Amino acid sequence: MKHIYLFLITLMITSSALSQTETLAKWTFPSSDVADTLVEEANAFNQNAYLSTVGGTGTIEMKNGETSKAAQCNGWDNGTDTKAWYIQISTESHQNITVSSKQQSGNNDPGPKDFKLQYKIGDAGDWTDVENGAITVLNDWTTSALTDFPLPAECDNQEVLFIRWVLTSNLDINGVELVESGKTKIDDIEIKGEVFTSLDQISAENSPVTIYYGTNNQIHFKSSILIKHLIQYDLSGKKLQEKIFSAYTGLLNNENKGISIVVFQDLNGNSFAKKVFMK
Repeated sequence: MKHIYLFLITLMITSSALSQTETLAKWTFPSSDVADTLVEEANAFNQNAYLSTVGGTGTIEMKNGETSKAAQCNGWDNGTDTKAWYIQISTESHQNITVSSKQQSGNNDPGPKDFKLQYKIGDAGDWTDVENGAITVLNDWTTSALTDFPLPAECDNQEVLFIRWVLTSNLDINGVELVESGKTKIDDIEIKGEVFTSLDQISAENSPVTIYYGTNNQIHFKSSILIKHLIQYDLSGKKLQEKIFSAYTGLLNNENKGISIVVFQDLNGNSFAKKVFMK
């Protein structure tokens, strides 16, 4: 018979704090279907994320990208500081957020050359430049490429984070004034973050969560505050399972032998962890 022994975490975990980088949202535009503006790969918080434009550009189409397709549109003229590629995501329970993307503007209908990366926290936030986030776009997929480009710490653990690639001049790739027919593309967008379980201040005295075991390997919890998110990790930092809800009580099925960590998060982003051992 299996027994689950539940322990509160009362000792400080320092250099061994669990962390693992994962994809929050990813677009590679694999087909000609404009529905590919909806995120292709995402964690539980970003299943409905999508790519759009703001500022009055033309309609997005799917055209040839670096490997498959890419999102393309025209109408970038007279759009300095207003016209942009744009996504809205959540970075909840993650830190050290990074951005990868590629842009290209073609020669047949010369598109915009100058962009920069910006972020905004929540609907009421202000657009803020990402340091060293200027982007030069040419008729290739390498000049403009961002690879795991870091966002500032303000972007960590945000319920709503906006990211945009905004136009910064009215020049095309040939250095002349943009016209309405000028086209540009974006491809291979990926936002990543590091799952971080901050266990160094968890103790029996400050944890609002009580857990106990039931039949069929189920772990039950009861909390004095509303819990919206839990994640179970093994001791290497690998995520075993994740649930999103809004409740004071709940359960998860535990099929993992040995020690694992269950991290609970409340509505304010505070984390509370429990250590679980199953024979």
